Amino acid sequence: MIGPCFMELPKPFLISRISGDHNGSQYNCVCPGFELKSWRFERLAAHLIDWLPDFAIRHDDMPEQIENLTDYRKLLERAAERIYRTEKSGQRGEIGELLLHAICRQFSGTFPAISKIYYKDTSNEVVKGFDLVHSRFDEDTNELQLWLGEAKFYRSGADAVSDAITSIRKHLDAGFLTSEKILLGSKISKDTPGYSKLEWLFERDTRLDEVFQRLIIPILIAYDSRNTSEFSNDSDYNKAIEKEVLHFQASILKRLPTNVSIYCFYLPMNSKQSLIDSFDKKLGGFTS
Repeated sequence: MIGPCFMELPKPFLISRISGDHNGSQYNCVCPGFELKSWRFERLAAHLIDWLPDFAIRHDDMPEQIENLTDYRKLLERAAERIYRTEKSGQRGEIGELLLHAICRQFSGTFPAISKIYYKDTSNEVVKGFDLVHSRFDEDTNELQLWLGEAKFYRSGADAVSDAITSIRKHLDAGFLTSEKILLGSKISKDTPGYSKLEWLFERDTRLDEVFQRLIIPILIAYDSRNTSEFSNDSDYNKAIEKEVLHFQASILKRLPTNVSIYCFYLPMNSKQSLIDSFDKKLGGFTS
């Protein structure tokens, strides 16, 4: 086998700046790092391209192995087309969804149970609801976690936090969650670890209480931060970012229900627009 096997995930790239537990909910501030005191948006954009196949292609549809680099290129092109054909906007929200996907995979060891971008591209159904549907199955304890995530990719951190709170409160409505559960149930990839348990969880007659017992809600807040422009050294930067992140974390926990487990990921950016432009340029290289 010359090229990489499809099961090999991209090499970990993002680093954790600060992490911890705040009032019972976990948080993690991740970062692509700095080079010559400049935020590495170009390298982050390239890293996101590496994640495209895992993000945009159903695992059921993945080839068992990649025989050569030409085949791997074709797989990347196929994944890139799914992103490229989505309706482009100034928000470029799918970058946020891709970031959350990669972050959950790298830092929490989750598995993509459903590719939302796949159905957004190939189905006439309106794909609403959570931006991420992952699971985490522990074979030793036989326990399953359902990760339903929300990604906000904004210039303003305050706006991202406010919109995340509004979206999640709507998603946790009993009627909406029941409809979402039924809609997504038939779309679970059969190679998802713990598939039978996950399939049962999405059945019409399974009580929402069972869902809430296993539910983790990861939230990505990606936003422009002036601290990334004022970077001088890691110690001072981490202190400034921690103050910023804990302020956002307190706002989120204050306004969300306490009966669900929240895991917040923060990504302070130097320039959202620079990341969009770099990503689009690299994405265009894989599309016709």
